[in-house]
Amino acid sequence: MRRRGERVPREKAAVAAEEEMKSMERKVEQGTEEYHCTGLLEQDFPELCARAGITSVPKVTLRPSPSFPTDEESTELPLAEVLARIQRKYSRFQPCIQVEREHEDPRSVRAVFLRGWKIEEDMLGVLSQCLPALAGLQAVHLWKVGLTEQLLPALAALLAHCPRLRTLSLEGNPLPEPAFHMLMGSDSTLAHLWLRNNSIGDAAAQFIGQSLSTLSSSNRSLVSLVLSFNRISDLGAGYIAKVLGPFVLTHAEVVERRRLLLAEALGRFCTTPKEMEEQSERPSSLHGSMAPNKLPPAKHGKTPAKKKEPLRREEARQSKKCE
Repeated sequence: MRRRGERVPREKAAVAAEEEMKSMERKVEQGTEEYHCTGLLEQDFPELCARAGITSVPKVTLRPSPSFPTDEESTELPLAEVLARIQRKYSRFQPCIQVEREHEDPRSVRAVFLRGWKIEEDMLGVLSQCLPALAGLQAVHLWKVGLTEQLLPALAALLAHCPRLRTLSLEGNPLPEPAFHMLMGSDSTLAHLWLRNNSIGDAAAQFIGQSLSTLSSSNRSLVSLVLSFNRISDLGAGYIAKVLGPFVLTHAEVVERRRLLLAEALGRFCTTPKEMEEQSERPSSLHGSMAPNKLPPAKHGKTPAKKKEPLRREEARQSKKCE
């Protein structure tokens, strides 16, 4: 039995996530023939929900404009159009899936929004089939969807099958156990991760710092991580700051760094210390002609002192005239 706060190895978590996802997909396809998603969310989502036995199916709608019509627009538009706009704005509070598109093509969905209704295991199984079929999907926003620690590995596996996905928002989904760190491993492709208002404490912050960077691997894709409105104190912030701040190199790393810097200064990459030593002892071609034993012979002629003697005589002559 796993103790509270104990980190699950990545390998076991990945295996558990794959098994959970396959189990959800089997439940969706149980008793029916296999369904091949078309990439049209308005068509695939209700069909998969029907096959999974989900009776209350949320609608798939376009995301409404975030602003109300101005006073000038209200006077120009008919009352029915103004009411329709207001209804579309507040439709976000009804169980639905809102989408943003690149253009008018229904296959160009770039962002999916689920807000304010709980996602059960069977619903996540439906999403695990239809979301990867969206070729242009770049962002997924799950606001207060009742995410649990058991569903998080399946969600991570789902996101891994969306090749262009770079933004994930999980605001308002507090978990009793630290688990959000499994979204930030070295194999993660997320660039922007929002975890606001999730009751993340110092223990979870420590796991986040460890997932971002370890002795053997580090996350190279994450650009922004939003952790506002959580319960992270100075102690927890210090765990994450270790990843972002400067760190001390080991002796072997210092030696390797010096070798690379010297190789770069010599103008080529030295593969072995012996080769590097031979290169450093070899005289430089730029200064070879200026070596001490190859200095050009001095020109014979009048010394500077002899050249100045006529000038001195002329100066003496002029001084006598003045007297």
